[in-house]
Amino acid sequence: MPKVLSPAHVAGFDRDGFVPPIRAISPERAQYYRHRLEAFETSYPGDRLKLDQKAHMICPWVDEMIHEALILDATEDLIGPNILCWGTSLRAKNPDGKTFAGWHQDTAYADVKPIVVIVALALSPARAENGCIRAIPGSHRGPLLPHKETFGTDSLLSREQYIDAAIDEAKAVDLALEPGEIALFNNAIIHASKPNFGSDRRILFLL
Repeated sequence: MPKVLSPAHVAGFDRDGFVPPIRAISPERAQYYRHRLEAFETSYPGDRLKLDQKAHMICPWVDEMIHEALILDATEDLIGPNILCWGTSLRAKNPDGKTFAGWHQDTAYADVKPIVVIVALALSPARAENGCIRAIPGSHRGPLLPHKETFGTDSLLSREQYIDAAIDEAKAVDLALEPGEIALFNNAIIHASKPNFGSDRRILFLL
């Protein structure tokens, strides 16, 4: 039996490619990690980009975060206990209505077999108005679509990539998160996020 997720969650992950938001840590614990992040940004303003790929390699508090019990248990429910965290990425958006992520599949750049489960952990509100992650259910079962790279846009993706094919956005589901909640999704799913039109930063860590 799963430790944290329900059998319906596990079946839904296989079918849809994601697990809807669940609580992993308390709002107070999320605030603690947010304070640690903002202290890092204040102390090392020129090093923020170092949190883009393997933040747990340089920040003990990020390593602490990825070892939170419920995060590990939820991941284990999907892939078993032999877990390797090979990347941690900060994905923050200021409330300026600019920064976005185009439709993309992470398998275009990290097609690790047999599966990668991405855990999106919110340290601040990540609702629709804040530019939450949006995903196309079931798209992880389809092919890897062609991607195009652009530079000089407000995309938060490392190569500002986007899928160079038609996407039926009417099928998209919002994975809205409150601080301390997580959503888990398959690396191959088609996903994106709109700009942040809210009143607070949208702070996500992708584990």
